[in-house]
Amino acid sequence: MKLLTYPVICFGRDEMKACADKPRFETCSLAAYHAGYYNRMEVVDSDGMGKAVERAILWPATGPISWLGRLISKRARVEILLGVLEKPYSVLELKERILARLDSEPGWRSQAGYQAVRAKVEQAGTCAACIAAVLEARGGK
Repeated sequence: MKLLTYPVICFGRDEMKACADKPRFETCSLAAYHAGYYNRMEVVDSDGMGKAVERAILWPATGPISWLGRLISKRARVEILLGVLEKPYSVLELKERILARLDSEPGWRSQAGYQAVRAKVEQAGTCAACIAAVLEARGGK
């Protein structure tokens, strides 16, 4: 099984988000982690390979500085275990999935640049370009 090619786009139960790199993908709020943020999530990388998240494991906070940082920021690093089955996405399939989420999620529709993001995704010629359009809309993070 090959590693993910970043950036990636994540399709969770309630949201879609793009992550520029592995540290961003493996970081979430403690509340989100405990609420099952990674449960039933599918990740599609820049090469168009989709993989299911099998499990997310909270990295232990070791030492007083780690514990203090976790308490203050309320964020945690997790290790993501991906499933072994891969689902290849064509550019058209990924576009359709992204556009459906853009249209159905109120957070995206209410965003000032919603139409511009939608247009960039529609015009994208690769999976990487589709993901980059979503990533750019959220400030490139």
